[in-house]
Amino acid sequence: HVAAAVGTPVVALFSSQNATIWRPLGDRHTVLQTTLPCACFPAGQLPSACTTGDSYKSYCVRQLTPDQVFTATRTALLRRT
Repeated sequence: HVAAAVGTPVVALFSSQNATIWRPLGDRHTVLQTTLPCACFPAGQLPSACTTGDSYKSYCVRQLTPDQVFTATRTALLRRT
């Protein structure tokens, strides 16, 4: 939020949080988020809303690949030049 507030382009990774509400404002930012509800678990095996040690419910964001994040970051950096 601080980076976006001072005008720095952000690549934001979202899991089960509502990106519509919490995303950085402006068109210079990139949001990466898996499809919700998270399809990374087989039906009937989704973790409960409160998973020990996972207060931010990051089990969905773990499905974003390093290549996706790298590509989004590279694109954002190239856009600045």
